[in-house]
Amino acid sequence: MAVGLGANAAMVLGKTENAKKFYQAVLKFDPENKEVRKQYKLLKDVIKGMEKAEKQITEGYNKKGIEIIQETMSKMKGLDVDSLLFRSTILLKLGRAESSMNKHEEALEHLDFVVKVREEDESCSPKLKIEGERAKRAINC
Repeated sequence: MAVGLGANAAMVLGKTENAKKFYQAVLKFDPENKEVRKQYKLLKDVIKGMEKAEKQITEGYNKKGIEIIQETMSKMKGLDVDSLLFRSTILLKLGRAESSMNKHEEALEHLDFVVKVREEDESCSPKLKIEGERAKRAINC
């Protein structure tokens, strides 16, 4: 399905809002498409979950932020679109929250994945690559 390809391409680039727009475009012309509606709802839930997690973590509620991230990651299993780059963004948030709670080994495990994915992904911007490295170095200090 073309919508899946377009949404997946947007997710690979970490552009969740663009992925949502692919689904919205299809639903505009085919509002009864149950599979597209389901995927669109899941994607919106994932985006909303990440926004809620970020808010909790920013306010210092790391435990609650981690719970929300874990719920969000389980919702991602139902998505047809997924990307390692987007997953690395989620795991970067998780690693930072875990580090703040002195769960350094768990944080390093997640940040190792982030760094690896971002080093191997040619579409990953240098800024994103540096972000993962910085987070990992902060824990190792």
